[in-house]
Amino acid sequence: MTVSSYILDAIESIGVDVVFGLPGVHALGMWNALQTSNVRYIGFRHEHSAAHAADGYARASGKPGIVILSTGPGTLNALSPFAEAYVSSSPVIAIASTIPSRFVGKQKGFLHETNDLAPAFKTVTRYHGRAQTADDVPRLLDEAFTASTAGRPGPSLIEIPADFFDAPLTTPPSPSPSPPSPGGASHRIFQPAPEEAIKQAAMLLGLAARPVIWAGGGVIRSGASEELVRVAEQLDAPVVCSFMGKGAFPEDHRLAIGSLVRQPEVIQLLEQADLMLAVGTRFTGMDTGNWQMRLPSQMIHIDIDDQE
Repeated sequence: MTVSSYILDAIESIGVDVVFGLPGVHALGMWNALQTSNVRYIGFRHEHSAAHAADGYARASGKPGIVILSTGPGTLNALSPFAEAYVSSSPVIAIASTIPSRFVGKQKGFLHETNDLAPAFKTVTRYHGRAQTADDVPRLLDEAFTASTAGRPGPSLIEIPADFFDAPLTTPPSPSPSPPSPGGASHRIFQPAPEEAIKQAAMLLGLAARPVIWAGGGVIRSGASEELVRVAEQLDAPVVCSFMGKGAFPEDHRLAIGSLVRQPEVIQLLEQADLMLAVGTRFTGMDTGNWQMRLPSQMIHIDIDDQE
């Protein structure tokens, strides 16, 4: 099995049926392998567009969006889409070709040679790996899948030298990454809250006279919309969605406020609530008027990232 065929088999094993990209001379092994793969390819004329498309696929499907990038400047063309995917918690994984391994670090002026991409992508990736041998690729790919889907989702980048794509794997690869469950939520990502905190939250919700729910993009990422509807109906609580949370709650439901978080009537509703249940949200500046919005003094906050 070659590195390219392994990558495509691993992508297919997690339920991803399409990759995006721009053909480049250093990654021809990937394009050759795609000819016999069940994975479909959608091509673009610029890496910037291909990376945005992978982000869109990730948001629409709940699965990782895979983009194949050409070397050096081609990879850097995906920097701004990666920044968008990072702040929006979107699981995008880039397979980026580099110059042949024997020239890496030599600075001899090889076509599309770039000294070091790591500093450029450090602040917009959950994971960045670089293959030193062909047999590194299965491990790097598994680490990238895990980093992009476990905990708060986000983009990952793997750099693979051009001569590795057609190279055979000489050691048996580890099992392919586990497929995400429906809704895009991996079985690895959830950390249950302490039982005492859950009991306290239930008590506060039971005592609230005017509860309100704030739903963010994490509800969509976790496939938790049905559960949110049941909670809202049990509490008879109106549901406000953040901009990233649009679609987390059905907008034709009698309790739906929609993504109108900065409208005066919604601000007044939030100010009059005696408790807020916030789910899968970070209260960004866009949603809160740069944090000038007055929120209820009592809040129950459920989020995948305990730092929030």
